[in-house]
Amino acid sequence: MYLERKRINRLLEKALQNPVVTVVAGAGFGKTRAVLSFLRGEAGLSRWLPVSEWNTHAPVSLRDFRPENPKARCVLVLDDLQFARGPDLSGLLEEFLGAPYPNMRVILISRQELALSKGKVGRITWEDLRFREAEIRDYLLLRNISVPPGMVEEIYQRTEGWAFAVHLAARALEQGRLRAERSLSSIRANIFRFIETEIFNPLPENLKKFLIKLSLIEPWPAALVQELSGDTGLIPLMEGVNSLIVYDPAEKRYRVHGLFLKFLVEKQGELGEGEQQDIYARSAHWYLEHGMKQEALACYGKAGDYRGIIKLVFSLPQIIPQDTARALLELSENLLGEGKDPDFLRRAVRPRLLFILGRFDDAVAASRETIDLYEGRPVSPEDNLILYFAYIILGFASLLSCVHTKRRDFCVFFEQAWVYYRRNPVRLDGPISSANAGPYVCRVGYPPEKNEIPDFINALAEAIPPLADSMGGAFYGMEDLAWAEFALYQGDLLRGEIYSHRALRKAREKGQFEIETQALFFLLRINLAEGRLEQTAELLKQLEAGIRVEFPDQRIRYDIHSGWFFIHIGLPRRLAPWLKNDFDRGALPSLLNGTAALVKAKYFYAQKRYPLALASLEEQKGEYGLGAFLFGKIEMKVLEALCLYRGKRKDAALAALEEAWRMAEGDALEMPFIEMGRDMRTLVSTAIKYEKPGAPREWLERILRKSSAYAKKTYAAAEQYRELYKKASVTAPLSPGVTLTSGTTLTSGVTLTPGTTLTSREMQVLTGLSQGLTREEIARDGGISINTVKSVIRTVYRKLSAVNRADAVRIAIARKILTKNEET
Repeated sequence: MYLERKRINRLLEKALQNPVVTVVAGAGFGKTRAVLSFLRGEAGLSRWLPVSEWNTHAPVSLRDFRPENPKARCVLVLDDLQFARGPDLSGLLEEFLGAPYPNMRVILISRQELALSKGKVGRITWEDLRFREAEIRDYLLLRNISVPPGMVEEIYQRTEGWAFAVHLAARALEQGRLRAERSLSSIRANIFRFIETEIFNPLPENLKKFLIKLSLIEPWPAALVQELSGDTGLIPLMEGVNSLIVYDPAEKRYRVHGLFLKFLVEKQGELGEGEQQDIYARSAHWYLEHGMKQEALACYGKAGDYRGIIKLVFSLPQIIPQDTARALLELSENLLGEGKDPDFLRRAVRPRLLFILGRFDDAVAASRETIDLYEGRPVSPEDNLILYFAYIILGFASLLSCVHTKRRDFCVFFEQAWVYYRRNPVRLDGPISSANAGPYVCRVGYPPEKNEIPDFINALAEAIPPLADSMGGAFYGMEDLAWAEFALYQGDLLRGEIYSHRALRKAREKGQFEIETQALFFLLRINLAEGRLEQTAELLKQLEAGIRVEFPDQRIRYDIHSGWFFIHIGLPRRLAPWLKNDFDRGALPSLLNGTAALVKAKYFYAQKRYPLALASLEEQKGEYGLGAFLFGKIEMKVLEALCLYRGKRKDAALAALEEAWRMAEGDALEMPFIEMGRDMRTLVSTAIKYEKPGAPREWLERILRKSSAYAKKTYAAAEQYRELYKKASVTAPLSPGVTLTSGTTLTSGVTLTPGTTLTSREMQVLTGLSQGLTREEIARDGGISINTVKSVIRTVYRKLSAVNRADAVRIAIARKILTKNEET
């Protein structure tokens, strides 16, 4: 009894547009049955030749199979090619491809991959042959088997669509003496018994042992597998395991069938503890060296290697996606829950992860507990390092919260941290030594006290020497960046430019790329305001060149900064797609949420979608949103006033404008108004006409003059950029990469992440995302759990430096990881 599988028939019909079709899958996938079923509906001539019937003493020749009518389609099937020996196959195919029979086709059925070039070859794989849920349901109906709701999905999950396993499930359910639940419980045992006898037992003992060891890790990069094998003779043997293990040359890694992997996992008890620890340690080291940090984390976790976890945590940059931090925290707490209570993990690693996740109160409480416990007693070098990190956490917590508390005791905490650091021989460098500024460098809230901004910058300058010395140069140049920001928001462009260049020089000297990026952004804004178009193009190039593979937040920052620029020159369509939609905040570092939201609100405003712009601003009124900062509160209120004005709410708009002026007057902060250009000019012109405009008339007239000048300069920039884009027919929302001089052509391209590859499962999930499938649909189609889908999506976002579905698809298409056909 065989189910007519129309989906497979369609795949075969499409594949037969090529002269050669390969059907490759392991035992029990229904290869032969699928081809037979398809050929029953074939109108032309079909010939079937199992390898076992080949005459080993006489070469096989195409003349034996040529059709009597060359115009009729003829399908020749060569089955069981895994048993073929000698030159027969290659000779036959060479003869076939050169034959004058345009309608003749060859289907090659094998359990092992065939060494054929990709051209003129259609391929049906074991993944194609897997039963889908609908096919399982049809198969059960064909056999008159009724099952309770949800049972089909359960069978699919247990069998992974393997034809042999589906058949076993149906047979078990047909036995009336067994209930469905008990029948299903026997399926796994029967499948594993088949794998044991037909696939695993015939393998050499050393290969069996090696495969069990490999089941400890996932994925299987070819270079790692080779390194772990220690015996080059194992690799060819492994590649011949019934097509259940397949080498993917595009990804340079091995893919293993899920049920076979589960079978191997159940045999891990045959390995000694030392053997398992060796595989975990060597694999974690390899993963970490090759930037696969989540995979390294999994190995460290399984091995219970807390020192490895510590090493990994402190190899991460200061700003990491919240999802990654949450996974690290969960792992560290699992280790602590298992009774593994190393002080450094509890006292240094865990508080840092809490801090990254925004759980500041928990991080501070843990650090204060550590200080109370450790201070006043004899301490070891490791204890000094623990106390150093405890005071560092208190210092950063104070620095972040001073926007509300107005306290400057972060200087004291950083100074005390420095004391303990100098007592310890360990020196910190690498990613942890890179500072982050948050949405604004000047952490001053509203209402500000008199001289609060200069006082904050002076306190920050006092804190930097101990920080820079104890953290490999961290924050070096931050005080100059703060002065640059203050001058820029005051509209003092010359002073802002001088301090930006100082910050840039210092940042590059100590490798402080976060400070470098922010300084370049300030210079971009200053040069745009001054109308220096060639410099803006060069600065955009430098911003894009600064994207680093190991720091995904750099791509996010670049999109935000270039997006701000494009909006202000009137080209909002060139914004990165993820900024136009709802982005996944879990995949976005928390300190970047506010700046992304502001650019998104500006985009909605530019697109005349004023309610959406106001809604985006409303989201930033929380404790640590943009509204907590003086500069952010002014920028938000200015944009709110413009949205209200465009929405025909003139009185509310003028009231919002007056409120923004009151926020800005104490520190003469004019640039948030000036940078809104012609829109601000229109609003201020209206206000001036009122008898009681709210803000002083002198201030309004000054803003009118300056915003008008800004509008003229940005209009000139927009015209040149628009003309260049038009000539080059550029459509991707990427940086221009141009020099604005006569005779220059525009080039545009994607900043690639070298060496990034996706596993087959990651490609499957990415394809589903591009086709608009929900997570539940992707899980059902792929035979995996929803939690696995969520985990894979996070990994895909990390590898592509994407922040949501649209961004991941856009980047994948630009890198030719996905094609337009796959997207649709």
